[in-house]
Amino acid sequence: MATLIAALDIGTTKTCALIGELTDAGAMRILGAGVAPSRGLRKGVVTDVKETSLAIASAVEQAERVSGMSAQEVFVGIAGAHIQSTNSRGVAGIHGGRGVMP
Repeated sequence: MATLIAALDIGTTKTCALIGELTDAGAMRILGAGVAPSRGLRKGVVTDVKETSLAIASAVEQAERVSGMSAQEVFVGIAGAHIQSTNSRGVAGIHGGRGVMP
């Protein structure tokens, strides 16, 4: 059985989402992709969370529509000298639909 993988790259000019599957043979097969102009970012820094969230939602929805799959877990890439990271895992309940929440 193939493993579903979703990835998101948040850049200053565009936000890209990919949904693919890792096959038993170890190959990656891309099932869907989405691209949206980045909004709410300046030089890699989020300046407007709502606008950035809308760009992310647009790219992910495109990838989900093309692939026919729903992204449950996503690997996220964002670059910049100001970036620091902490590995964590969480779950958030969303009442009344789905969306990207700041």
